Amino acid sequence: MIILLLFRCTLQRLGINCVILDILKSNIPFSNGYEKDIKKLGYTLQKDLFINARVLANAVRDKKWYSLEEVEFQVYSQFGEDGILQWLIHNIDIESKTFIEFGVEDYSETNTRFLLLNDNWSGLVMDGSEENIKQLNSWEDLWRYDLKTVAPFITRDNINQLIA
Repeated sequence: MIILLLFRCTLQRLGINCVILDILKSNIPFSNGYEKDIKKLGYTLQKDLFINARVLANAVRDKKWYSLEEVEFQVYSQFGEDGILQWLIHNIDIESKTFIEFGVEDYSETNTRFLLLNDNWSGLVMDGSEENIKQLNSWEDLWRYDLKTVAPFITRDNINQLIA
């Protein structure tokens, strides 16, 4: 059970929402020797997801479409925003490759994560939960990216200060 929890934490930290957990819960015994294999599996799943997403991003970015629904695909976003954003950033001249997103929870399901990883954008992400930001800050690849994380409770009185 401890290994399963470590597996869940590892996958969540990598941003992988995995159905495999449900399969693994079906009475498969784990020993301490599997931790590295499970972590390696998580990295492999993450890499496969990313490679497939890059193929999709390249497929939609330079074509003429009749509706944004035709360019939708989901990597880290909830409803296909990753594809829409990829199409927009490749078809609109954008000077500053910087984003701000709030309400990101642990950053596993957000609209800007693919921009960060695929397009090397910089950003500021906020969530009102210290625990969520603590989990995000424990992401072992965070150092590779220009991502600032803060945990304020956002109000109309402090939003301008936070994004300045």
